[in-house]
Amino acid sequence: MNPPPPRTVPSYHPLVATRVLAVGLLASLGANAYLLATRCGAEAEHPRPHSMRTTRHWSSSEQAAIGSARASAVLLPVSPEIKNLDRAALEKRVTETEEKVAKLLPLRERFALADRTPENEERIRPFLDKIFAAKKGDDPRYNVECHGDVCQLTTDVSPYEWQHELQTDPQGIGKFRGMSFGDGTFMELEEPGRAAGIQFLVKVFTAMQDSPRVAECKNANPAPGDLKLIVALDPGSRRLSVSATGSLEQQAGGVCIRRVLEDIVASTPLPPDATSLPSWPMPIVVP
Repeated sequence: MNPPPPRTVPSYHPLVATRVLAVGLLASLGANAYLLATRCGAEAEHPRPHSMRTTRHWSSSEQAAIGSARASAVLLPVSPEIKNLDRAALEKRVTETEEKVAKLLPLRERFALADRTPENEERIRPFLDKIFAAKKGDDPRYNVECHGDVCQLTTDVSPYEWQHELQTDPQGIGKFRGMSFGDGTFMELEEPGRAAGIQFLVKVFTAMQDSPRVAECKNANPAPGDLKLIVALDPGSRRLSVSATGSLEQQAGGVCIRRVLEDIVASTPLPPDATSLPSWPMPIVVP
């Protein structure tokens, strides 16, 4: 009997942190909604001139929502910063909060809420063609549809034939922020400029791990310690730099290892569409 296909949970949304952040964002949204409701009440108490007056009939559900917002907001501290916002700024704050909350939704729900983005479908097709061994001129054995930055993959091919490769193929590194399987297959795409930066960084780190010069630095400088190396990109000048921290930062062995990484970075072409690099530290331990 074949083992069940691998499942992944996006590493950037730990369950506890997600719940805490969601509660905080919803609390802020509730407070802002209360302020909007009270502003409407204030306008009712001090009506404008007859020529500017408008009539608004609240439905029972809207009245219940406003009452709930008022009751909830009484328990929430509202900062002076929010109290002093004008209506336009307050509505902007509510919109921003709603967008943050939306990012915490499951991928299936985000897919359903967003507009279709054919450009993302075209961006991901070459990689999916490789995973499903699609030949030029033939109809692929899959279908992909993207809404916003979330894509749904549908196929009648057994998941044992493609699910592992989808998650582990080297060409897919950096293309996705996360995936979900089970009730449909959904993939969250990484922003293109950052995806290109991630692929560059993986090449650099792989070359560093395979370099015999690192072992030479350790043998010539056996003092024990640790080193963390980070490659950074200045988006304006597109200049790459290497920084180091750790007990070996100023030691001869650490300086030697850092120079190895600097040489690798200098000899590895930066993709023209790369706009940022993740701050991933590369740990080195001696011995």
